[in-house]
Amino acid sequence: MDDRRPGAADGLFRGDRLERAYAATMDLYRDLRGPGAARISDAREFSVHPGGRRALFAGVMALYDGHLVARIYEIDLQSGVSKPVGDRPAAERLPRYSPDGKRFAYLADAAGSGNYQLVVGDAASGVVAATPVVPGWVEDFRWSPDGTRIAMVVAGHGADRAGADGAIATLRAEAPPASWAPRIETEIEPWRWRRAWIHECDGRRSNPVGPDDLNIWELDWLGGEALAVVASPGAGEGLWYSAGLTLVPLDGAPTRELHRPVRQIGCLAGSLEGRSLAFVEALCSDRKIIAGDLHIRDDLTGAIRSVGTHGVDVGQIAWRPDGAMIVAGQRGAETVVARLDPDSGVWDERWSSDRLSTGGYYPAIAPFGESGDCVLVGEGFFTPPEIAIIEDGRYRVIVSLDLGGSAVPPLPEAILVEWTASDGLAIDGWLIRPPGDGPHPLIMVVHGGPIWQSRPRWLGRSPYLLALSRAGYALFFPNPRGSNGKGQGFAERVLGDLCGADAEDCRSGLDLLIESGIADPDRLGVTGTSYGGMQSYHLVTVDDRFSAAVAVSPIANLHTQQALSNIPEFVELFLANALADPRLCTNRSPVTRAAAVRTPMLSICGALDRCTPPEEARQFHDALVRCGRPSTLVIYPEEGHGVHGFPAIIDFTARLSCWFDDHMPVSRPDQRGHGAML
Repeated sequence: MDDRRPGAADGLFRGDRLERAYAATMDLYRDLRGPGAARISDAREFSVHPGGRRALFAGVMALYDGHLVARIYEIDLQSGVSKPVGDRPAAERLPRYSPDGKRFAYLADAAGSGNYQLVVGDAASGVVAATPVVPGWVEDFRWSPDGTRIAMVVAGHGADRAGADGAIATLRAEAPPASWAPRIETEIEPWRWRRAWIHECDGRRSNPVGPDDLNIWELDWLGGEALAVVASPGAGEGLWYSAGLTLVPLDGAPTRELHRPVRQIGCLAGSLEGRSLAFVEALCSDRKIIAGDLHIRDDLTGAIRSVGTHGVDVGQIAWRPDGAMIVAGQRGAETVVARLDPDSGVWDERWSSDRLSTGGYYPAIAPFGESGDCVLVGEGFFTPPEIAIIEDGRYRVIVSLDLGGSAVPPLPEAILVEWTASDGLAIDGWLIRPPGDGPHPLIMVVHGGPIWQSRPRWLGRSPYLLALSRAGYALFFPNPRGSNGKGQGFAERVLGDLCGADAEDCRSGLDLLIESGIADPDRLGVTGTSYGGMQSYHLVTVDDRFSAAVAVSPIANLHTQQALSNIPEFVELFLANALADPRLCTNRSPVTRAAAVRTPMLSICGALDRCTPPEEARQFHDALVRCGRPSTLVIYPEEGHGVHGFPAIIDFTARLSCWFDDHMPVSRPDQRGHGAML
């Protein structure tokens, strides 16, 4: 693995301790990912063959140089033995069997440029073949009920990726201009559009469907001759927030609006016989990150009804041949898998856990059969990803993907903490408590969104969290109002109140941990990404208890966020028509209170971030510098929303770890050298 220190040549790495932190982070990465070991360290996007004996998945492996790559594998669900599919080296994702099990398909990016195209294979022989190249990259696809056609969402070269995927503008199709040439942007940018295409497997041809003025965000089949799509009349990323549900007939007939939602919609799932369409409608912060209320539209009557899910915020839906559905989601701290009969309302909970969950933004499963059996990638805070199966309600591990570097005894303790906000609202969060007596130095990790949730996900997915935990820090993951898992009423309490009562929920949870002797009041830190980064900024402007803070991909100024981001509609939605009252943006913008900050601040962002542009972090940093406050700004030139790529993730982890060690060390000054960071 290439362990050259990013930035070493330009002096960004200074000091022996930062050098040691970098080396230790490289060692941690080797333990977790095993570069060059030719072993799968993570898995996602499972699809089970209708026979139930084998499955396809995208397996993640670290190359010799440390970069992660995903390839498609087939696994025997009895033996746990996996083998790669196809013989062409490429970045691959999203494998799916056809409903009849005769074929499978996945997406492949042969050149590594983000240009994913459809590949179709024969399930019996395993032989795969590329399909005709479409003018854009395939973002998603769905098999037709009879398994002969594939409907695709094709995004134009140059279209933005969702914030969940890094919020980077993809490469344009044409050759890059000369270095001196200007970059030109207009109101007419056809390359940003997403359109529906149909691939005919038997004829090996692909054709666009639907009108040119309809931008397709998501789709599924509604019977064999129509598509149900989440669509908007324009291609701007922020238009997803107001997208509606539309019927696109495949015979060329006019499109027809099926549903104009109050909130955001997603998780489309057409029933196999084509009579019903299920979807989720919920308040959402980001495209592709949706969980909430389950609705079903009957195609014969056009009626839409809400279906009870026993308190579960649903994030995945799969119809079964008998007309029932398997759903997965979150109920408070629990990850839940259930079988639901939508006609009778019978709810059969097949499995739930408050200690294990799955990877991804929300719980993800691959169901098979009629009873609710499914395959998933199970994990917990200290449980590395494991391919598991739920059969007859029992969780069974098929194969662990731990490469041997995850268990370092004694392990910290994961505790669900519950408290009451000042207005009487019940709030909870997770505490990772190190061994030994408190009080401990504690770092509060505020999740993004604001509509999301902290749940038991493997800490190794965010190496900096694992490094901080191993160093002896307590980690506190609050789920304030606005979080998922407690219904729409709880989530919608954040509307019009960004960095308001939800921030006080976090502070009151911190008060509880201090009063109980768990958190050391003299060694408190805060960090978060995206909206969590904005919260980190806000909290240090209203609370001087924090010894150190790190904001990643943050928002500092809601005026400029609305002006420069590719999702200005976010501000309009969550500040309740901020354009009509600009004072709302001013009052809730942390940059306007920078003079009140006493906490050393580290701001981290990606230069390519279209969602929370780097100008946000720069504004707050510049304001702190002008006020004479300690502040450091780090901009990664090849990163977007969040820091994910290698080797930037190594630099990020080492730099963040040392920031907290500099300002709130695990060992007090008179104990320095005994258990210091990394």
